Amino acid sequence: MINQSKIILSLIFVLLIAFETLGQETGTIEGIVTSTDGKPIPGATVIIKNTIKKLTTDFDGKFTAEKLYPGKYTAFTFKYGYKTFMKNDLKVEAGSKTILEITLERDPINQGCGTISGRIVDENNKPVSEAKIILAESFVPKSDDIVTIEDFILKGTKTEVSSDRDGNFVIKNIPPGRFTAFAMKKGYKSHMHFSIYIETEKTKTIEMKLHEQKYSSIYGRLKSNDGEAIPAANIFLTGTRLGAASDASGNFLIQEIPPGKYVVNVTMLGFKPYQQSITVEEHKNQKLAITIEPDLSFKLQKKSDQQAYEDRLEELRQAYFLAESEADREEIKKQIRVFLETMFDSKEKEYAREIASKKKNIEALEQLQQHRAQNKTDIIERRLKELLMVY
Repeated sequence: MINQSKIILSLIFVLLIAFETLGQETGTIEGIVTSTDGKPIPGATVIIKNTIKKLTTDFDGKFTAEKLYPGKYTAFTFKYGYKTFMKNDLKVEAGSKTILEITLERDPINQGCGTISGRIVDENNKPVSEAKIILAESFVPKSDDIVTIEDFILKGTKTEVSSDRDGNFVIKNIPPGRFTAFAMKKGYKSHMHFSIYIETEKTKTIEMKLHEQKYSSIYGRLKSNDGEAIPAANIFLTGTRLGAASDASGNFLIQEIPPGKYVVNVTMLGFKPYQQSITVEEHKNQKLAITIEPDLSFKLQKKSDQQAYEDRLEELRQAYFLAESEADREEIKKQIRVFLETMFDSKEKEYAREIASKKKNIEALEQLQQHRAQNKTDIIERRLKELLMVY
């Protein structure tokens, strides 16, 4: 769930680049929004459906939607205090302009507002009561990891209601525009419904499905005590096979954790080991902010161990040649041998730690690759569904 938004944004960026390179094959919609008395309406919102075009009319009530591929479009025009205007079958041709004149009628009673009537069901289409539904203009993720509503920044006015015993809910007096609904309930995975278009005096009917969440998750961000993100660290639960590696931003996510008490372990070459006891509750995701401290002795040794090694060997070598007796020389020779063995073993342990760390990262990547290979169709279909829901 954490990487879904990142993947979607990446795809959008690629599509935008493609549109730029094919600009000569696109068309334009130019329009003006006026009231029934012919006066321009500034600040009206114009949305070209099935695109990312969201425009606002200028002081003269004018707007321009550029770089549209040839085809037919639907335009929604909203302004608080006016009835929604919708124009279907707007034809756009390559290299040409489509002129659109929009007249908005005053709406003194409903002030241009509409209604959402919805129902929350589970995976078996049974009603889910007491589910919380939050409506906002959009939900902007704070980071790559998205598990709960706290991981979003809400844009626009927030409206919150709950479903009744039959899973039904109603949200009234919604100003015209495009909205997103977020449904959640303890014990279920949250669900988002994108691109809900609200029109004047009309009721939009939606259905949102919540899947039972049998286990919980631990997620969060790993950083050093100076605030830097720590990638490629190993985060695992003692006595289990549950774990993850932090990504380039220090984010991590461990899923499918049964309820119980655990010890979170973090290991990273060059940092002190970290442990934290946690209690995982049923159907409750837990967010952790973990800060690990550099192992200064390791870093100092890393920087100066070769020089210290050479200095100590030189001391012993000089002592050997300055020794007054053969017995002293033999004793110093033994010390040199022990020192060489100690340094060799120390280096081998360092290599072993690094190899073990790399192996865990490789194992995590192999498991991810295996999971993706086994679920290729589901992953592609889910991404496709999300993209079509959003746009």
